[in-house]
Parts: sequence; C-alpha cells; structure tokens
Amino acid sequence: QVPGQQVVGQPYALVQPPPRPSHEIPDPESIEKQKRAYEKSLDAELEQSKKLVEQQVQARKEALKMKAEQQLAMYKAQLEQHLKQEELGLDQGLQQQNMQLQQQLMHQKATLEQQAAALSMEYQQRKMQEDMHRQQQDMHKEMTTMQERIAREMAEHHQASAQLQQQHIQ
Repeated sequence: QVPGQQVVGQPYALVQPPPRPSHEIPDPESIEKQKRAYEKSLDAELEQSKKLVEQQVQARKEALKMKAEQQLAMYKAQLEQHLKQEELGLDQGLQQQNMQLQQQLMHQKATLEQQAAALSMEYQQRKMQEDMHRQQQDMHKEMTTMQERIAREMAEHHQASAQLQQQHIQ
C-alpha cells in the first residue's frame, strides 16, 4: 500500500510524515548534558583511583620505613653486642698483658729495695687507670660521634623521603 491512498473497505487514515533522522538522535543540549555527566563520572573515577594508588604507595612506604627501622635497630643491637664482645676481649687481653708485665717487673726488681718496688707498682697502677680512663673517654667520644652521625643520616634519610613523597604528591 502507498501512503496517503485509501484502501477500499478501510476508513481514510491520516498519513504520517516519514520520521526525520534528527528525531532518532538526542539534541545537542542533551548530548552536552550527557557529556558533562560522563566527564564528571570519569573525573570522579580518576580521583578515586588516584587516591587509592596514593594510599597504596603510602602504605608501602610506611612498610618499607618500618622494615628499615627494624633492620637498623637490629643492626645497631648487633653492632653494640659485637662492640661489647670486642671490648671485653681487649680488656681481658689488657689485663693479661698487664699481669704479665707486672710479674716480669717484679722479677726484674726483686733485688731492689721494697720502697722502690712499692713506688714502681703505684706508678704502674696509676698509669693503667689513666690509660683505661683515657680509653673509656676515647671510646665514649667515638660512640657519641657515631650516634650523632647515625642520627644525622637518619634525619637526612627522613628529609629525602619526605621530599620524594612531596614530589610524588605533586
């Protein structure tokens, strides 16, 4: 049947104009609204993804920091224990050497008068105390210097970490 023609036996129907192609697609205003809504949705999704990634990176950084701090503490404890063992060994060796020296000295001066032996012994004891005192001061000074250096390095490390974190955030 041809549009606009009446078929015999049927009432006359109004002919509908053919649909226009512009009715099949949304108008520009609707398109713009949909576009803005979709862009807003994409922006929100991007922001959420960024936050999630930042949180993951921050958590990893914190885990690395904690691990490094634990390792540093363990390493420091091991070093301190090793240092104490070495010091103890040195002190024992020093005591043995001092005892040997004292014995040799006593044998060599056995013929000298008792007063000379007593003065010599007093001299040796004072010298040993001074040496040990000086060694203790030197060791204390070295430990203080090491602690300051470690603290400075840790501060530099934390500062560098903070700068890196700032760079990642920007």
